[in-house]
Amino acid sequence: ITGIPLPFISYGGSFTVTSFAAVGLLQSVSLWRRRIHF
Repeated sequence: ITGIPLPFISYGGSFTVTSFAAVGLLQSVSLWRRRIHF
């Protein structure tokens, strides 16, 4: 956590929702790519 800003805490409502959506999208894409390769 050192050196990383905290967007989930620092900003208000809609930015938090957007951040969580982006994180979920990235995780699902990485899981999907992993499933294809292995």
